[in-house]
Amino acid sequence: MAGFPWHPHRGIETITYVLAGSVDHGDSLGNRGTLKGGDVQWMTAASGVLHKEYHEKEFAKNGGVLHGIQLWVNLPARLKMNPPGYQDLPKTKIPAIEKNGATLHLIAGDIDGVVEL
Repeated sequence: MAGFPWHPHRGIETITYVLAGSVDHGDSLGNRGTLKGGDVQWMTAASGVLHKEYHEKEFAKNGGVLHGIQLWVNLPARLKMNPPGYQDLPKTKIPAIEKNGATLHLIAGDIDGVVEL
């Protein structure tokens, strides 16, 4: 299966947003899951974590389109040695806001009083 085997992250936070397809992921803390189109994963590596990402088994078998983006945010020095953290944000929990003829999917922050942390 295509993907990225175990690899380390430290001192950063990754935000993975899967637009289409599905990805299995896991880390050395025991966190595991599958991200599908519209889902988001926040991984705060901080003091360090091992992590892997692969095409989800059925997706790898059947093929299809996989589109996503992963942002890497450099943590401030005071947070780099904090314990690692992790959370999935499924599409069903992401607020969709209609504004100026566009649909905004709020994965962090606030828009017009709608808040996502």
